[in-house]
Amino acid sequence: LTAAVVTSVFLFLEPIVETVLGRWAAIGSYLLFYWTAFCLMAQRCHDIGRSAWWLLLVPVPIVGIIWAILVLGFRRGDPEDNQYGPDPRPAPPPYAVVDAV
Repeated sequence: LTAAVVTSVFLFLEPIVETVLGRWAAIGSYLLFYWTAFCLMAQRCHDIGRSAWWLLLVPVPIVGIIWAILVLGFRRGDPEDNQYGPDPRPAPPPYAVVDAV
C-alpha cells in the first residue's frame, strides 16, 4: 500500500515539477523516487526473510519484473520473527467463542 501511494504521488507531481521547476528538478525527483522505491523493496525483502541483495534481480529484463511482482507484491511475509526482526503486522486479536444455547 505504501509503494502504491508513493508511486501515485510521484506520477501526479512529476510533470508539474518538470514544468514549473525545470528538468534538473525533475531529475532530482526521479532520484528521490528511486531511492524511496529501493528502500520500500528492501524492507519488503526483509519482511519475507530475504536479503536486500535479491534486488539485483530487478534490473534484469523480464525476470526482474516478474520476480518483483510475484515475490514482493503477492508473497505473504514471514508470520514469525526472522533474522531481520519481528513481524511488523500486529497479531490478530483473540476471538471469543460463544456457545449457542
